[in-house]
Amino acid sequence: MINRGARRKIVELLDPQPGESIWEIGAGLGALTEMIAPLAGNTVVFESDHGLVRHLQSELSDSSVQIVAGDFLDTREQALAAYGAPKRIGGNLPYSSGAAIVAALLEHGPQVDRMVFTLQKEVVERMCAAPGSRTYSSFSVICQAFYAVANQGDLQPGSFFPAPEVQSGVVTMDLRADAGRVRDPAIFFLLVRAAFAARRKTLRNNLLRESPFPLSKRDLLAVVQRVGIDAGVRAEALGADELVAASNQIAVLARRGSSEP
Repeated sequence: MINRGARRKIVELLDPQPGESIWEIGAGLGALTEMIAPLAGNTVVFESDHGLVRHLQSELSDSSVQIVAGDFLDTREQALAAYGAPKRIGGNLPYSSGAAIVAALLEHGPQVDRMVFTLQKEVVERMCAAPGSRTYSSFSVICQAFYAVANQGDLQPGSFFPAPEVQSGVVTMDLRADAGRVRDPAIFFLLVRAAFAARRKTLRNNLLRESPFPLSKRDLLAVVQRVGIDAGVRAEALGADELVAASNQIAVLARRGSSEP
């Protein structure tokens, strides 16, 4: 990222504090790292390009910066074990894997207070999309269930070198105060995937076609009705909170055992 103003904006949004541990994903040449590290207690940077890793190792002499070489999705667990969970996560995410990285953080952690990312503009729009909109999807739901997501504006291709062929956007994700309301995250993610399995089918059809839950069809539909959801609608009409409520009820029933086939 060669636009210093854009870098400054991202650092201001990330708002690293003294003593905090920060993760930066996709450090590149270290332009963001050099702005983040003096403000934080400890900075762990992830970079998959071996040439860039060598550059970072030669340029970043600050003992408060640790460099993790390799793909973030492959090295996340290693970094957690070595350096502990961060307070905030930021970075200029690769277009090819940006959405997958965000999804992995949501499903597998670590859960942090704030995340700030540069992503392809279309990905940012999906993360922030409202129910019923063209870009609303299962990805929108999992983002909004745990975080307050906000589109912080676009970045022109000229902000980067080399300039990408697509538009970029900046997104902030602030951990919701009620993020812990999701009783069983594994069941929640299963429900969201099942609900959106076939976009043009109703919730009833998607859930009953190949239910991933150890519940009878009657119990599953009763759960949906109990939380005020019409099983005849498509999942794209439902907000994250409605699907969280349904997943919580499924979690309770799953622990008790299904009543009948």
